[in-house]
Amino acid sequence: MRHLTAALLLAACTPQPGARPVPEPVIQRAHGEALGTTWNVSWVEAEGAGDARAFSTDPIPGNPTKSVLQQVAVGDNQVTTLGAQFLARGHGAVLIDNAVRPVWGLEEVSGSTTQNVLVEYEYGIEEPYVNLPPSDPDPHEWPRRERTGQDQIDQFFATGTIESFCTGPCGDPTRGQE
Repeated sequence: MRHLTAALLLAACTPQPGARPVPEPVIQRAHGEALGTTWNVSWVEAEGAGDARAFSTDPIPGNPTKSVLQQVAVGDNQVTTLGAQFLARGHGAVLIDNAVRPVWGLEEVSGSTTQNVLVEYEYGIEEPYVNLPPSDPDPHEWPRRERTGQDQIDQFFATGTIESFCTGPCGDPTRGQE
């Protein structure tokens, strides 16, 4: 739809003999929409979620399927949890028991699994719902610095299975308040 909108705006901005001139803000918007659409087409090819199924559920011919463990910190400054959730849905991930919160489109499973998994860690850092610059602290690496996260990674690499080593939801809700 966006491609069509940009094309129509550009066509509308093309001077026609005897027509009233198109206002400059409309021309600028049309050019911005066209540029954004062009950039988006390039981004889809490079963005991980656009090809998520290719490494786990629908591999490229000649390549084996791979399992995915995503450890994500709620409030991460470098990778939004919304993006991580989008990627998780793309490769058919599940949540393991005692998830920090429900994630739309992901079911929660109990015990150990060989499925693709999204594990969110909660550190008490509020996620902005608008486009804001990052704030301190940045919990990006915290899940992999926690003993529970390291044990999870170790088991995943050693056995191919994923389970929660947290007693309850993962993370420390007071850590981000320091």
